[in-house]
Formats: sequence, structure tokens, C-alpha cells
Amino acid sequence: MSLVDAKISESGLRILGEYIGSTRKITELDISWNTLKPRAYEVLLTSLSQSRSITHLNLSWNTLFEDENHAEDYKKEESEIKNDETVWYMQVKLNAFNKSVINLLSEIIKKNKSLLHLNLDATGLSEATVCMIGKTMRRAKSLLSIHLSNNPGTSPRAVKTISETIHAYTRKNLLHQEFRLKQLMSNFAND
Repeated sequence: MSLVDAKISESGLRILGEYIGSTRKITELDISWNTLKPRAYEVLLTSLSQSRSITHLNLSWNTLFEDENHAEDYKKEESEIKNDETVWYMQVKLNAFNKSVINLLSEIIKKNKSLLHLNLDATGLSEATVCMIGKTMRRAKSLLSIHLSNNPGTSPRAVKTISETIHAYTRKNLLHQEFRLKQLMSNFAND
């Protein structure tokens, strides 16, 4: 199902989440370039964490994580708090929401036995989140590829951490492995 830049409403995303949770007919879902508030995706991610039929999931170019710019839901609560405590309070609320999203993404990666491809390009992943996703990938049942580019957290250190955690092969490593295999084959043929 492709809903690229479909301008899905929050209620539409809830209905989509409920439908995904109740059917096994959808194997591919692309909802890239829909610009909803991060909170709208929580219902969908909850459904996706329970879905066992999705093989390809593209969430790219959507803001999945809240920061101070997306904290509109807290403005009412903020006015009830003293000014010096406001920043701390908002940070606690934002961290709780973001932790919920990270946990849902982890569940999708770890427990979905059919998920092969996950695209999280430009979704606002921090470095800590990228590293956490890398650690989660070790326990993935079926995931073959994941896209994390254009995120603020895709630093060289995070990429190195993920590569070491999942024992990923770089192009250089693959070329070396291919060269070694050819050497072994030629040695075997000469014997």
C-alpha cells in the first residue's frame, strides 16, 4: 500500500493503524512524506509492532520524534507551571513520548518475523536512538536492510557502533571477502 505524500489526517492514520492490526493482507506500507505531528504516528506504530504480515515498511521523511518545536500538546500544561520548571517539565514529557516511540520501533524490529526492509530516513533519529536501533537489530528475526540516512544521529560514531554490533560488511570488506573466495577457489582448482 503506497500512501506517499497522501496528506493523511490524524484520524486517517488511526483508521489505517486499526486496519493494519486487523488484517494480514497488507505486506508493504509506504507512508513517506506525510507531515503529521509525531503523536499521530504512535497509534500506527503500535499496530505495526503487532503486525506479522508487513515485509516492507517506509516511514521516511516523517517526523517521528518530538522536540521543543512539536510540543504544542504541552502548552496548556505549561501555563500551569512556574517558569523555571517549564523547560524541565517539557523535557520529561518529550523524553517519555520519545521513549515510547523508540520502544515501539524496537518491538517492530525484534518481533516481526516477516519484516525485511525498514526505511527510517529523515525521521529525526538522535545518535542515541540510532545506536539503540543498531543494538535492537541484533535480535531482528528477518530484517535484511534498514535505511537511517538524513537523520541528525547518523554520526560516524553511531554508524561504527551499529556496524560493530550487527557485524555489518562494508563494501571494502565484501570486496576483500570476494577476493579471498576467488583465491580459495583457484587454489582448490590447482590442487
